[in-house]
Amino acid sequence: VRGQVATVTSAARAAESVAEISQRCRQRVQEGASAPEHLLFGARWNNIRRLQIGNGEALLTLELPAVYAPDLAEFPLHPALMDMATAGAQALIPGHGDAFYVPASYGAVRVHAPLTRCLASHVRWRGDEGGDLAVFDVTVCDARGRVLVDIDEFTMLRVRDKALLAAP
Repeated sequence: VRGQVATVTSAARAAESVAEISQRCRQRVQEGASAPEHLLFGARWNNIRRLQIGNGEALLTLELPAVYAPDLAEFPLHPALMDMATAGAQALIPGHGDAFYVPASYGAVRVHAPLTRCLASHVRWRGDEGGDLAVFDVTVCDARGRVLVDIDEFTMLRVRDKALLAAP
């Protein structure tokens, strides 16, 4: 892993209204959406409450189960919430089907505040590179619409050999 860390000196950008994003993301709405099968790492990852798909964008409504709320004191960027906030809208990938994608890199991650138990994640499709890389921009907000995390160029890599995913 390589990266650079710096202090964010500017305020978080103004977020779009979650209600406006929701209005655009009406092509497919799935209540109580579950994590993709390859992201079922335990009950903490069962946090997608709604998935809304629009034209090149998606809105995920996330809620960490109440029993795990104390985790947030120890993990400001809770791994289960971050996984679903970023990788939970793979349906945006054209021809996704049952393809398996794994996180590969982040172009930039700006953390403005710790994650809260209830979140909205606005995922925007940026494109792909020959069908093997899927690239997204992601903005994670709290229930009031305040930007908590802003991500540029979240890149996922398609794993073509499913045998690599089998347990030893």
